Amino acid sequence: SVLTANSNLLNSLRITEINLFGGAGIGGTTQSWPSFLNTSTLRDDNVEISNLGSVPMNLSGFTYERWSTTALLNTFTFPSGTIVLPDSVLIMRMGTGTPSPAQNYFVDGGFTTGSGQALGIIIKDASNVIIDAVAFNAMTFPPASSVTANDWSGSGAISLSSHAGSSLNGADANNASTWLTSGSLSTSMGYKNTNAVSVITPTVTWTGGTIVTPMSGARITTPNHPSFGVYTYVASMTDGFCTTTDTVKVTAITPYVINLGANGYICPGSTLTLDAGALTGATYSWSTGASTQAITISTGGTYIVTANSAFYGKTATDTIVVTMGSFPTKPFGADTSFCKSSGIVLSA
Repeated sequence: SVLTANSNLLNSLRITEINLFGGAGIGGTTQSWPSFLNTSTLRDDNVEISNLGSVPMNLSGFTYERWSTTALLNTFTFPSGTIVLPDSVLIMRMGTGTPSPAQNYFVDGGFTTGSGQALGIIIKDASNVIIDAVAFNAMTFPPASSVTANDWSGSGAISLSSHAGSSLNGADANNASTWLTSGSLSTSMGYKNTNAVSVITPTVTWTGGTIVTPMSGARITTPNHPSFGVYTYVASMTDGFCTTTDTVKVTAITPYVINLGANGYICPGSTLTLDAGALTGATYSWSTGASTQAITISTGGTYIVTANSAFYGKTATDTIVVTMGSFPTKPFGADTSFCKSSGIVLSA
């Protein structure tokens, strides 16, 4: 079983910078550009996402969204194996181009945008939960975005026309108060912002169930469950100061497989029992109309059984062909008599 601990405290990813006018804008980058942003065109219209925590972040299945004030413009799901190390960044280009996943450089495939334009960026985890959202300029997230005041409130971070962009300068407050336009602070696209405040990433430890030695991580795969039953797992999350725990119960069910055996025969006057096996929470349906786990037959034919569990969402079926045999004709012919002093030959 795969178990996942979900908490907004476990996500140390933050949208930390946007550049809409590249190095030519006011307050353009003062550091050397990353190698994948090697032209002036590519240095426009990028979003920087940083890992401000102390452990690597796995973005497999995470989603990036770009919104206007009325609609979703572009969406992108990060491929399996997308890892952002502590104090490292990922770049998403707003537009087209050649991605470089090995360098955590991706493109959203949409149109480019302009400096001063209203837009919103959302990052969601693999469970479709918003972990960060930032509005820029006159952006207001529409209801369809599902952004609440806990994700972003108030007016957008300012990225003025002719300015390079805007960046997070301090702790993430989910509003524009700690964002500065590049006219006040030079951007550093491709590198962690010097003034972005790091966050404490809690650790998660799992015990119970089939776990022998405690396992660490927000997402784990448990050892195999050896038999049917209910297994209770405990997740403990701590930031070094406070600890919280929660439990989850995993019910291991019998495999949903029916095996009526090989096709066979039945003799006249005899019976044969067909058994679908005891499957957890199953209801049975036979081609004869029976609804029991096993049936007893006395004639040949094709027999089909289906087991279904609406609760577990499992279905299994199997078919067996039973051929009716027949007794041979009597081999000795008509009744006869003979003298006691003589014999008779009987032939089959």
